[in-house]
Amino acid sequence: SELQSLTLDIRVMREDQDGAGGGEELNSLRRRVKTLKDQEKNLVEELQRIDKEGDKQQKFRERKAAHEEKKERFEAALRTDSKIRRVLGRDADLQALLDHNSLEREVGKHKHQREQEREQKEREARDAANKLEQIKSRIMVKTEHLVR
Repeated sequence: SELQSLTLDIRVMREDQDGAGGGEELNSLRRRVKTLKDQEKNLVEELQRIDKEGDKQQKFRERKAAHEEKKERFEAALRTDSKIRRVLGRDADLQALLDHNSLEREVGKHKHQREQEREQKEREARDAANKLEQIKSRIMVKTEHLVR
């Protein structure tokens, strides 16, 4: 390459510095070599930037494709599986919930509401069982009173 040839010329001129214009020509060649090295360095840096940008674009394309695939699978699942609709109700707009990133929050809210309803029914059942026990014990007391 040109850089190698100039480097060789510099070596030859160092050995042959007895000529009158040799010093000026040697300095000129040195400047040319430095310029070429700087250009080479700049080109290498530019190639690295281009490679880095290409990697970024490739990652973006991969992420976008993965997102599209995930979205398609989710939409297919929504069409075939109505569990989410049963939880949220038939009138829930699932796409709007997805767009606002609130699907998980809505499902959690409905889950919490069902849990509260279950706890309320457990309390009512426990209260009814206690009341039944009280009534049974009163009946037993009255029955014993009558038997005496």
